[in-house]
Amino acid sequence: MKGPTSWSRARFDRLVALLLALSAAVLVLAASRTQGITRDEAYYMRAGELYVGWIEDALRKTARGKLGEAVSDAGIERYYGYNAEHPALIKTLGGISWRLLHQCHCPEMAALHPLSTGRHPTLGLFDEITAFRLPAALLAGLMVAFAYLFALRLGGGVAAFVAAALTLLSPHLFYHAQLLCFDAPVATFWLGATYFHFRSFFVPSRAKWAGLLFGLGFATKFNLGFLPVALLPHWLYLAWRTRRLPPIRSFVWMGVLGAVVFVAHWPHLWHHTYERAHWYYEFHAKHYHYNFELLGRNYNDPPYPIYFSVVSLLMTVPVVTLALAGVGLSTAPPESRAAPRMLVALSIAVPLAVLMLPGAPIFGGVKHFLSAYPFVAIAAGLGAALSVEALRTWLPARTAGLVVGILSALPAALETQRSHPYGLSFYNALAGGFRGGADLGMNRQFWAGSVRALLPFLNGLPDGTRVYFHDVNPDMLAMYQRTGLIKRTLIDSGMEEPGIQSADYAIVMHERHFNRYEYVIWEAFGTTRPVRVLAVEGVPLVTVYGRPK
Repeated sequence: MKGPTSWSRARFDRLVALLLALSAAVLVLAASRTQGITRDEAYYMRAGELYVGWIEDALRKTARGKLGEAVSDAGIERYYGYNAEHPALIKTLGGISWRLLHQCHCPEMAALHPLSTGRHPTLGLFDEITAFRLPAALLAGLMVAFAYLFALRLGGGVAAFVAAALTLLSPHLFYHAQLLCFDAPVATFWLGATYFHFRSFFVPSRAKWAGLLFGLGFATKFNLGFLPVALLPHWLYLAWRTRRLPPIRSFVWMGVLGAVVFVAHWPHLWHHTYERAHWYYEFHAKHYHYNFELLGRNYNDPPYPIYFSVVSLLMTVPVVTLALAGVGLSTAPPESRAAPRMLVALSIAVPLAVLMLPGAPIFGGVKHFLSAYPFVAIAAGLGAALSVEALRTWLPARTAGLVVGILSALPAALETQRSHPYGLSFYNALAGGFRGGADLGMNRQFWAGSVRALLPFLNGLPDGTRVYFHDVNPDMLAMYQRTGLIKRTLIDSGMEEPGIQSADYAIVMHERHFNRYEYVIWEAFGTTRPVRVLAVEGVPLVTVYGRPK
């Protein structure tokens, strides 16, 4: 019997990658059903409703022969003028998914989606939050597939399966993968564009896919603009080693499709293109600074510690994954002619290095260098493959692969399960776990997502109770109300100290820069005794205070 042809083998590999992608997407989507909405995510959900509203408006006007009115600047900005500081791709995908799979029948929609009556037919498969998050889950599955295919090319089957598993089983990445936000999708597109760039050295047609994924990534967030910084040193190294210029086709496609997709996908740029693109660049080039906490100190303005990204990575990736990645990159066999391990190492280093630039705004924990995490998993897959080779002296190859695969993935799986839905607060064994991270003064959380666990308690309060919601913004509260997770009869007492003074109950999120709010609550309520504390392994995340009767 003849063995499988290279074509049939490639088709089998793609089928396995597809199954892994679907399995990962289902797992992420299922987990997201207990994940709290975040501050930024609430803005993006609202934007998604508005953007899909423009699509419906344009279709209706086109049917009436009024396409020009729909694509006029006024017709577009009525919808896309909101949240123009970020491109539209992920928000639009979330809005389309929401529109097709679920839509609420509630009065608030009239304000958020002006042309909607709230009675459009939908498939009704998901609640609103899950419907919004479906595209993010699918992109997380695609990330797993890319990791599998990339590691398969570099180290074989064991490396591929371990890389796929460890890509998903990383608590911080798993957390971000559940949200209708940008950072996990950016990691997907960065990984995919890098994979197809590498493949284009052998199959020229793959360069177009690299260009397309770069364009989609750039249409997600500006971070993809740093991808060529990781690819170019690798290209120069190949030119120096081979004494001839490697193909540049993928760079060309990135330049062409990056610009085309960026402008084409975002109607906001169809009028006054230069002015609005320049405003977008200026917004991020001169981004204002939020706070972050590192090793017991709160930072608000530069100069920032140059070691922030490296320390944070080493404390937030499961230890077994880090150890395998070190083996995979430091004891690798001789490189192939395309030097893939150098490409993996650069793809880890560059996202970390961007935040070492003087004045680069640092906030949001690890999310701004999240693109490095899948490549750490790929390096760990290579380390697992080398471990199998070492074990083959004592065990059959398949047994060795199974043992290494289980031992590689199981610790990360347990830590991911243990940290959900509080992945932002996770720290690994090097840091001492949740408690160790808190004791070291590391960033505990942000975005206010952890408050979801306390919503049942709040729903038990009497109707008309005034609640100071602290870091929960109005869009988060509105979505919780629309989906029935919090009852509408509670009253938001307002912001800052006036909101605390008029509240019956007050919430405080435990972040270092929020400490002062707890003192204000103690003074206003005349008590330091909480009525509820949300803690993970002894680490407080959210505390609720009640005004004594």
